[in-house]
Amino acid sequence: MKPVYTLSPSKLESFRAFYRDEMFSSEEDVIRQIKGEKVFKTQFEYGKAYHALIENGGEMYLKNGVFEVMADDMTEPIYISRSEAEPALKFRREHPLMTPEIKAMKAIEFQDYIVLLNMRVDGLEGLKVHEHKTTGSPH
Repeated sequence: MKPVYTLSPSKLESFRAFYRDEMFSSEEDVIRQIKGEKVFKTQFEYGKAYHALIENGGEMYLKNGVFEVMADDMTEPIYISRSEAEPALKFRREHPLMTPEIKAMKAIEFQDYIVLLNMRVDGLEGLKVHEHKTTGSPH
């Protein structure tokens, strides 16, 4: 039986960011990230929180005028101001028919291995794919 390796666009992006010296402080950090062992930096957590606002709206997170977002697998809440949250909430209002978090897998035989390509997009609305990045966030 051929060995199976799982690969995702996020893992490829982690390698690219390391190669271009954009995000990781050491080779060990990128290896832990690719293996799924790395504790995410604040900017990743911010991205998860931002996506939660798009998927769930803001009502459940609003506390004292600030969005306190505790999304899946986050260890601490992320606090997002109204002005930071507004683009996510506006997008949600403008795309009420979007189906969030579409996942797919594809097994590809590559030489002596099977590569399982694990894919996910932020949303699908008809034939339009929505993908959101928060790389310009203040975090």
